[in-house]
Amino acid sequence: MKECGDGCINTNPANGCSVEEGSGTVASGFASHAEGLDTQANGAAAHAEGGQTQANGLFSHAKGESTIARARASHSEGNQTQANFTASHAEGFQSTTNA
Repeated sequence: MKECGDGCINTNPANGCSVEEGSGTVASGFASHAEGLDTQANGAAAHAEGGQTQANGLFSHAKGESTIARARASHSEGNQTQANFTASHAEGFQSTTNA
């Protein structure tokens, strides 16, 4: 990882320029982006933002608080939501998509 300025933003050119910004963020997926507090962007081109979110699938997006986007192109937003299958979308409070 390479720090940009004050150490709050880190980039990894060897990993598709993945970006970690904030505190406790991890952008392990190729060309992924994690921002906020304790977020993880584990899938390639995944984006996690907010607090304690996980974007695990390829091209997935998780935002809000304690949300998980597990599958390819899945999108989870809100609070404690889970998008578990390809191209699924969960939003609101404690909602889960399983198909």
